[in-house]
Amino acid sequence: MITSRRGLFSTHRGRMVRRGVLGTGSFALALLIVSGITGGSHASDAAATAATPTADPAAGVQAPKEPQVLPAMANPKTKEQQDKFGTGVERDAATNRSIVKIRTQGDNDYTAATQVAQKAAVAWGTFQHTMTAQEFVSSLPNVAPGADVAILNAVKGQWPSIQSRNVDSTAKLNGVTPIVQTLNEKQGVATVSVKVDQSKTGDGELGTKTVTFVVQMSRFEASRVVPDASVDQSKPVISNTAWGVIGVRQQ
Repeated sequence: MITSRRGLFSTHRGRMVRRGVLGTGSFALALLIVSGITGGSHASDAAATAATPTADPAAGVQAPKEPQVLPAMANPKTKEQQDKFGTGVERDAATNRSIVKIRTQGDNDYTAATQVAQKAAVAWGTFQHTMTAQEFVSSLPNVAPGADVAILNAVKGQWPSIQSRNVDSTAKLNGVTPIVQTLNEKQGVATVSVKVDQSKTGDGELGTKTVTFVVQMSRFEASRVVPDASVDQSKPVISNTAWGVIGVRQQ
């Protein structure tokens, strides 16, 4: 005997239940889709926020500093360069030893050169007609070695007139500060102008007037101490230097 059985949703009530279940399922599926979309958007925003660095550091935290680039150190001289350009140590030409030059008139070249120029100017303006030209040149102080010949030649021309007119002269500093016109310590040359009050007596020469003498000077070696040849070569030559007069002219 065949018996027919109705389905669960064949009745009116069953159809209503089926529609309710289907509706609930569709709503749940919609919620899952919406949640996936909104959840993905939040996750993307969070990742983007984490990947983007903040412009300002947090309070109390110092911003990272740029690395400092230090300058490269200069390369030291090679032996070849030292042989070519020297080590900077001054050498004595005669012995090839290092040389130490000592200023015997003081460490300040301006002061030393000025003092020598003042003495030379006073001596240049002081003479007697009874002297010879050679005696006059010999009376000048601080004449550089070898310069006496040039100075003698400069005064020989006017000395006969001094003797024939019986001219005597004295000079003294008048208190005006000398002017250092040129001074080169490295080359050892200097020019200083000095004002003196010069008084003359003799034929046609009477009275006192202020004159300016320009004194030219050069540094020379006054003395030296050379170590014995058997002594260690590291010992230097000691050279004592001084300012010497090489010429005087009236300005």
